[in-house]
Amino acid sequence: MKLDLHMHSERSCDSFMKAGKIIEVAKSIGLDGIAITDHNALPKVKAQEEDGFLVIPGEEIMTTRGEVIGLNLTEKIPSLLSVPETIDRIREQGGTVVIPHPFNVTGKCLLCNYKRIKRPFLFEAFNGDVVLNIFNVLAKNYAVKHDLAMVASSDAHHYECIGYGYTELETDVSSIDGVLKELLKGKGVPVGSKISSKNIFFDRQFNAFTHPLAKFVTWWRDWR
Repeated sequence: MKLDLHMHSERSCDSFMKAGKIIEVAKSIGLDGIAITDHNALPKVKAQEEDGFLVIPGEEIMTTRGEVIGLNLTEKIPSLLSVPETIDRIREQGGTVVIPHPFNVTGKCLLCNYKRIKRPFLFEAFNGDVVLNIFNVLAKNYAVKHDLAMVASSDAHHYECIGYGYTELETDVSSIDGVLKELLKGKGVPVGSKISSKNIFFDRQFNAFTHPLAKFVTWWRDWR
């Protein structure tokens, strides 16, 4: 089965993707499950295990030392907590910890020694939204050297980028808990096809600027 476990909906400041359309696109390209991991927010969708397709709610949380992802969350976790406290809060609600884009240079990589983070956690060995693919090479080499459980993800902010990276599981698992347990055992195989083009990267930065304005206009229109 193929799983893309890192992407962003309109709940993130730099994406306009609708959750329903994300699911539709993911199914159309042959994925068997996704996680929507918005910046410092939970997506509008709930956990789903229907028709052989999994939807996992998550959050990409900004800590004081970079970003951490929590998968299978039911409650939002505040931003700007320490790394240990953020990880504790993810695990307290039965969530799974993911270290995203560990060697990217955009200032959001987790600036700490990964060996100090208590296992189990998932390590993103491929991210489809890094600036240069060399950062994915470094991430995979690090994961192999330290025998970390690897995943690959698109980190999509546009529909066309969904599936740029995904994780393969040889065994079909019908539940979210089952999938995450298998991944934490190191059964996932990271598959990376390509990274986002520079045009898409800069378009996302533009989205980050215009998104708050668009949200305000929508709120004002509905309020009237």
